[in-house]
Amino acid sequence: DIDWAQNTLNEYILYALLKKNIEFPVEFDVLDSQPFNGSKDNYKYFGAGHGAQRFANQVKPLFYEYSWDYAVSLETKSGDRVILYRTSSPENVYDLYSQIDKKTTRQLKFGESDKLIIPFISLNERIEYDSLCGRKIYDTKFVIAKAIEDVEFKLDNMGAKLRNEAVMDVVKMSIPLPGRGKVFDFSKPFVLYLVEKDKSLPYFALRVNDTRFLVK
Repeated sequence: DIDWAQNTLNEYILYALLKKNIEFPVEFDVLDSQPFNGSKDNYKYFGAGHGAQRFANQVKPLFYEYSWDYAVSLETKSGDRVILYRTSSPENVYDLYSQIDKKTTRQLKFGESDKLIIPFISLNERIEYDSLCGRKIYDTKFVIAKAIEDVEFKLDNMGAKLRNEAVMDVVKMSIPLPGRGKVFDFSKPFVLYLVEKDKSLPYFALRVNDTRFLVK
């Protein structure tokens, strides 16, 4: 969707690509298929059922306030963390992430009687940021002509794979334009974050409200 041959001295194309392949130290169990949030169809799940102690060092409960308000962090071989926050809140993912930090308690452990249920996720989406087009970049004479992002993301019992590709077409303008055991069950709406080792903010966030990105 970018005409690379037609750029001029007044046109710049900004390109970024992020690829990640992270693995869990111990493969999670593949669980029975079940609905997601009352769906008619069943979808694939993984996690920890019986014998959850095997994942005690891999699953870090962050908090468990209610049966509809909890979060866990999944450790990976690379040190990246996969954070899952069970919530139906419409707040933006950045504000929700700040709530996780405030609610996190260091006393929780993933015990033998605890359970973890997570759906397989697979998405391949193109996002076109039409609301950015025509907007001027602050303190410059450059205007955004096109901004698109391709995201490929998979999550299963072995780990997560992310490929994130973004392109922005920027044009220079001569005139500026006018910005009991605990059950960590993620078979209902939740938000997923990927956080790089030793970083405080996530580099990827995904809100899962329906079955669009789930695997049968």
